[in-house]
Amino acid sequence: MEAICDNKSVGVIIQNEQGQTLLIDRAKFPFGLAAPAGHIDSHGNSEQAAITEVFEEVGLTLAATNLKRVIANRYVNNSCRRSGGNYHIWDVYVASNIEGQIVQSNTEILASGWRTRKQLQELARATLRLGEVTERGTQALEPIWLQFFTELGMVAISDIR
Repeated sequence: MEAICDNKSVGVIIQNEQGQTLLIDRAKFPFGLAAPAGHIDSHGNSEQAAITEVFEEVGLTLAATNLKRVIANRYVNNSCRRSGGNYHIWDVYVASNIEGQIVQSNTEILASGWRTRKQLQELARATLRLGEVTERGTQALEPIWLQFFTELGMVAISDIR
């Protein structure tokens, strides 16, 4: 049965004690490097979806008290592979006090790893150069994450142009 998009998504920016950001490389569209993210679906609310998606994708345990919402109810024209998924309303969180070791999903993730601020900036440059990410394994940010990281001051577009 074809999955139907609920058009509600969450993402979680996870940073370690060294200030590096965890990025995943999706095995399925949309391609590009991104923070752990997914649909709210039957998870209940956006906080619970954030906790569940992080655990499903990278095996890390979060508590709702460790989440700070930094983007709320943001309408974005971005596509997913599900039917009707041509836009999403996003909640984005920053997570602190993460527990566990990264254990990535074999079905959803090609790779995961920590990136420095300088590496995020290089990925932003690659994303702008490409315009869109059309292939698995491309070393560029998923465009929605370029938008969010720029808005949150994690990368600077002015440094690229």
